[in-house]
Amino acid sequence: GVIEGYFGLSPYRVERGGVHGFITYSLLHDGPIHILFNGLILFFTGRVIQLRLGGERLIEIFVFCALLGGFAWYAVQLLMNQQLASVIGASGAAMGFTALFALYLWDETLTFFILLFPVQMRGKTLFYGILGFQALFFLANELSPAPGDRTAYSAHLGGFLGGYPYHRFLAAKP
Repeated sequence: GVIEGYFGLSPYRVERGGVHGFITYSLLHDGPIHILFNGLILFFTGRVIQLRLGGERLIEIFVFCALLGGFAWYAVQLLMNQQLASVIGASGAAMGFTALFALYLWDETLTFFILLFPVQMRGKTLFYGILGFQALFFLANELSPAPGDRTAYSAHLGGFLGGYPYHRFLAAKP
């Protein structure tokens, strides 16, 4: 639609001055399920991050990881010569929150319920598991010549990997 065309992120728009798309893409979503999952991830991981860094840092983290997710997706689109592709959603930022969550709970045992079954893992297992999953689907879908799903795994990876430098270099800053 018109809103996605103007506020989404696409190489076509960026080359015509639409650099605002590097952040505004993260504020749009493709239906209620998309926004629900991103919202749940941000809520549950954000609670742990808020306890560590304070609530005022959450927007900073969101913007940082969304930007890195957008830059990663944009670079892949240029590499693959996909000028007309576009992306929307806060998944890159949500993945950055997930990385920080896992880093802060690195050695702690976490319990998740997957289809009503409890699954326990340490924070480091969550970190490497999500990293591996996103990398695998990035390679299989976005870098594959065959058309895959529309999920922006490069944005997920960019945002997720943004969590580490944020944790390492920016989280300690006042």
